[in-house]
Amino acid sequence: MIDTAPCVAIVVPRGRARRSLTRRSAALRREPAPVLVAHEIEGRSMLEIARALGIRLKTAYARLQLARNRLALCALF
Repeated sequence: MIDTAPCVAIVVPRGRARRSLTRRSAALRREPAPVLVAHEIEGRSMLEIARALGIRLKTAYARLQLARNRLALCALF
C-alpha cells in the first residue's frame, strides 16, 4: 500500500522546505533523496520521476517511502 499522507515539507514554505531537505538529505542514501525532492518540492509526478531515473514506478514509490521514513527519523533527533 502506498502512503498518501502529506510530507511535512508540504506545509513549510517552499524555500525553507528546500533548505531543510537539503540539509537533512545527507542522512538519506543517494537513491531515495532525489525522488523525495522531485516529488515533494518540485511537484513532479511519480511516473515522471520513474521515467527520468530509468527505474520502475514501483521502485520510485519504494524510494519515496524509504526517504520519508528516514527523514521522519532524522526529525526525531
